[in-house]
Amino acid sequence: MPKHGKTAAERNKLKRRLRELVRISILSPSEIRGIDLVIRVLPAAYSASFEELEQEVTGIARRLSASA
Repeated sequence: MPKHGKTAAERNKLKRRLRELVRISILSPSEIRGIDLVIRVLPAAYSASFEELEQEVTGIARRLSASA
C-alpha cells in the first residue's frame, strides 16, 4: 500500500527536495554539527511548493542554531 497514497516517484521527489533544502539551510552553516535530524513529513508536504518547503526548513534551521 502506498504511503500517504503517493507513488514512489512522488515520495522520491519530495525526499530529494527536502534533502537539498537541508543540505543548503542546515548542514552548510558550520555552527550546526554533530546532530541527527529526522524530518517527519505530513501528507500536505506533497502539495507544497519548493518555496513553502524552503520556509519550513529555514525555520527548523533557525530553531536549531538558537538552541546550539
